[in-house]
Amino acid sequence: MKKKVTMTCILKSGGTITETVKVDRNNDRVFKAIDDMRKSIESYLGRSDAKTSGNITFGRTTICISEIAAISFKD
Repeated sequence: MKKKVTMTCILKSGGTITETVKVDRNNDRVFKAIDDMRKSIESYLGRSDAKTSGNITFGRTTICISEIAAISFKD
């Protein structure tokens, strides 16, 4: 059985990006990867000396971390 995971990302420019991915409920690796991505973003956004930026990819969407103002994941 598949479960939908939705990422909603608000950019610093004011734009909103929403991406939904269907994943297998029994695949724990996917949920761990999403949780690791969330922790990585929170860590980056929490630093005041963030000089470098990276990209995150969720589904078919790639976003530069330095452009993110807020992000949420909902299952």
